Order: sequence, then C-alpha cells, then structure tokens
Amino acid sequence: MRSDQAKFGLALAFGCAFGVQIGRALAQTRALIESGESVIYEAAFRAHHIFVAIDILRKTDEGWVLGEVKSTLRAKDQHVQDAAVQCWVARACGIDVVRVEIVHLNREHRHPDVNPLFVAADVTEAVEAFIPRIPDEAAAQLELLHGPCPEVETGPHCSSPYACPFTGRCWPELPKHHISKLYRIHPNQRASLLAAGHETIFDLPEDAPLSAVNQRLRTAVVESRAVVEPGLGPALERCEGPVAYLDFETIMPALPVWEGCAPYQQVPVQFI
Repeated sequence: MRSDQAKFGLALAFGCAFGVQIGRALAQTRALIESGESVIYEAAFRAHHIFVAIDILRKTDEGWVLGEVKSTLRAKDQHVQDAAVQCWVARACGIDVVRVEIVHLNREHRHPDVNPLFVAADVTEAVEAFIPRIPDEAAAQLELLHGPCPEVETGPHCSSPYACPFTGRCWPELPKHHISKLYRIHPNQRASLLAAGHETIFDLPEDAPLSAVNQRLRTAVVESRAVVEPGLGPALERCEGPVAYLDFETIMPALPVWEGCAPYQQVPVQFI
C-alpha cells in the first residue's frame, strides 16, 4: 500500500472508530468559528466520509491558514499529502483555506532562545497540485475498507515512511539467523536479498554484497565460531591492567534542553 493510500485509510478508520468524540469535536469547532475565534487548535471537520483534525487553523484578513505541525527538520512529501487531505475536507465544510503550512522544527534554533524553535514552510502550491488526486484516492480507500483484508507483499514499505501497525500480523515468525539480523542492514538491501532467495545468513554466498562487519557476522554464523581480527592480540598486549572502560553514547532529543543545543543534535551522555 502506498504511503498516501495509508494516510487515507488511517483517517477513514479513525473517523469510524471514534464517532462520539468526533461529533463533540465537530460541534466545538463550529461553535468556536461562529464565536469569532481566530486561532483554533485541533480544528475538527468531516466531509466525504473523512474526518480531519487540523493542528492549527488561523484566520487572517485574506482567509484561513492551515498549519500542520511535524517533529521533523523539514517539510516532506507525505506531510504535503496529509495537509492536502485536511485542506480538501475543510474547504468542503465551507472554510476558505488560502494558505497551507508545514510547521516544523528549526535546525537553526539553539536552546534556550536563539532563533525560533519552529518555522513554517509554505506548501500551498504543492497542496493545490495534489488535491485533484484526492477524490479518486478517497473512493479507493472507502472501497478497500468495505472489502476483504488485502493481500500485500511485505517489504520496505512496511517501515517507510512510517512503521506499519500491522507488521506483527503480516510478518511471519522469522527463522533463526534471518538476514534481517545483519548489522544495520538497509530495508532495500534486505528486500533485494530476499528476492534473490537468501532468507537466512546461511543462504548468503561468500561474495554477497555485505559490509565488513556483516561479512564477519556471516563467517561466524556459517562456520559456527568466533571471528577474531588478527590485530586484536597485539592491540590488547599494549593495555596494562587493571583496565577501566568508559562507554559513551549519544542522544538526539527533538526538543533541546541544554544551552547551545539544536533540535536532533547528537549529544554525548555518560551514565555513572
């Protein structure tokens, strides 16, 4: 299933599962608009059997500005599709949306107050270009939801652009030493190896296009032995006991909490 189709499916399923809460949200949104509110968070609308909750709906002299907030450092294609569905539904409910923005984290921000934490990317043109595709996509999703469970081959699309919530159902129990256990193997490479008939590490030929780490891993599994690099012994001989080791890791918080740090900046940490 393509990412844009998945978006429609999730929106439609959400609308069916939470009917009561949705009804309240729709009524509250309409009341806020009628009372003259100029900024509404999680503004709720439903049209064409699709429910949306807009992160930020802001009124200007020209009309309404739709803001979709994301925790990324830039606007992505799937964000535009998400915002386009929201814009389409809102307009069908009589909301004059004149501008669409993806509000994302600002890579130039430095904690605590150097440059704004969020910036807005104008994606109106891209949204307008995508909107004509929505009616057919929505109809296809409605047909899919009322039909039998689809049979879809597993692959890289199961984790990109987002992890599928049905992975546990669709992916069978993997055999021991499955190729997915290779160190940091890319989903596309995993798919290529599976397509070539290499289900487990035992199936991989010696000339398989693997990294040096995974070549050692393959050798260890196939030959059932520990693989020790030739230079390890001399390197250890230079160490005089007792030897203490400090293991540093890094974290990348979306919202920086230390002075001078940016969103998603790698920060070394040490637990003692």
